[in-house]
Amino acid sequence: MRRSLGLVSRFLAGAGAIVVASGLGACNNDVTDTDLEKRIITLPEVRKELASKTPPLLIDARSRQDFSAEHISGAVNMGVTSVSGNRGDTDPRLLAYPVLIVYGQDPASAGARALGKRMIASGYDDLRFFAGGLSAWKQAGLPTTRPAEKTPASSASPSQ
Repeated sequence: MRRSLGLVSRFLAGAGAIVVASGLGACNNDVTDTDLEKRIITLPEVRKELASKTPPLLIDARSRQDFSAEHISGAVNMGVTSVSGNRGDTDPRLLAYPVLIVYGQDPASAGARALGKRMIASGYDDLRFFAGGLSAWKQAGLPTTRPAEKTPASSASPSQ
């Protein structure tokens, strides 16, 4: 009996450590996936917002490398660590936009979800989450920005 209790205590202590460790990366203010899902915006809605008199700011939450390779035209790149998640800790430059739209590669983009939740926790109340992300944008044939590709003519040295 005593041995069983020892195993149970070690299990519970281990489970407690896992719960504590898993909470370390979580957003402040208890923002959940459900809170983010209430702010999902569809591709047609993104396009409508972009065509409005006061267009939103598109925020690409993917890595700098992925952003540099290709992104939705006009988007800026922000990582999850650029936002504290503390209520009221907002950037006035971002608050100048009527709507902020965060996206990642696709609906499973953990970085985009984490950034969106941190931004909600910080107080960006007009945040929307474009779950379809770059994949849905490209699938619809919409424009993206890529680095200029070098052509043989552009890389050749001028003749003298």
